[in-house]
Amino acid sequence: MMSHPSRWRLIRYRNSVYRRIDRQGFKSLKRKYRYDEKKKYLRLEHEIWKHLHHAAMLNLDGAQPKRILDVGCGGGMFSVVCEILGHRVTGIDAPSDMYADMARVFKVERVVHTIRAFKSIPELNGPFDLITAFATKFDHRTGEDHSRRKNGRGLWSAAEWRFFLVDLARQMKSEGMFFFKLNKHSGGIEKGRILSKDAEHYFQAIGAKRRLNTICITKKQIEKMENI
Repeated sequence: MMSHPSRWRLIRYRNSVYRRIDRQGFKSLKRKYRYDEKKKYLRLEHEIWKHLHHAAMLNLDGAQPKRILDVGCGGGMFSVVCEILGHRVTGIDAPSDMYADMARVFKVERVVHTIRAFKSIPELNGPFDLITAFATKFDHRTGEDHSRRKNGRGLWSAAEWRFFLVDLARQMKSEGMFFFKLNKHSGGIEKGRILSKDAEHYFQAIGAKRRLNTICITKKQIEKMENI
């Protein structure tokens, strides 16, 4: 899946990202959020190169223009990189003043919505060729599920993943693909895992491709599993 654009090509893309961003606005953000727990996402150079790497993983350099949905988009740097490469991106994430300000400075589309288990995602301006999620924690139970989390049941079950995928597949093109890069769980008996055991079995049954903490699934695989 990994493509390898030349270093000079990547540098050109990196420079294009800098030209796109409101630099004065970004400096103001760094001052405003210098004590915020999410301030690491304001390390501009690091974030640009990280998401250029993600785009390379997905062969987006030189690809036909795609409609992309980025779930858990944060401030939208992946959207910026993809749009520099000729794609159109919609980001979706939970409410955050810092991320909202970043999206404004980056000039990207960001829909405010919190992902919840067994809750549908609103209709967006798809259909999408690709749905991504990078290092998000929407699949880690919190809040009212905290007691279950303490008992090692912090990661989504197969049923929760199935609902999420089937729900989102409605907004995908027929050849659409999901790509997730998941965070490891930090506590309980699931510490260090990216999927609960029954979710692992579910993804295996679908035929998902897994490598380290990444998962790749097509809409057709989900439709076959669900007999849609």
